[in-house]
Amino acid sequence: MRNLFLTNSSILFAVGFVSLVASYRTLESLWHIAPIASFYRMPQYHISFFWQYIAIIASVFGILGAAWIKYYGHSRGCQRWLSIALIIIATVLCSSPIGGMLWHFHDMQASFVPENHISKLSDGLFEGLSSGWLLVIISFPLNVIGVIVAYISLHFLSIK
Repeated sequence: MRNLFLTNSSILFAVGFVSLVASYRTLESLWHIAPIASFYRMPQYHISFFWQYIAIIASVFGILGAAWIKYYGHSRGCQRWLSIALIIIATVLCSSPIGGMLWHFHDMQASFVPENHISKLSDGLFEGLSSGWLLVIISFPLNVIGVIVAYISLHFLSIK
């Protein structure tokens, strides 16, 4: 049973990561701008290192999605689709603080190193909670592609 969890988690990570990186690159080449939104005067670490931020989202999705398959994958109808929506929302909410910490880590690599490194990273955790989810929401159409991939992959992996 544990092996199945690891397998599902790995598949969900791989599908999420590959599809979002490919979508990012495709959208970037079509629009000639980065498809991940940012706030005014915000350093663009999440654009320069987009694959790292996508890896965070894909990792969290892999773990939460595998848990969903194990415990709720048997659900049907409206309950199934609503529970998948909750997994997607939980993925964004759980990924945001980690992404905020990574953003502050990149900020420190760019020569903004305070005396208290841990405080800077914990600031990233709280900033990720407060605004990371908003960056995901306004990153259209990459977010829509992510939602579609999440629904499809969870649905087909849980069919027995």
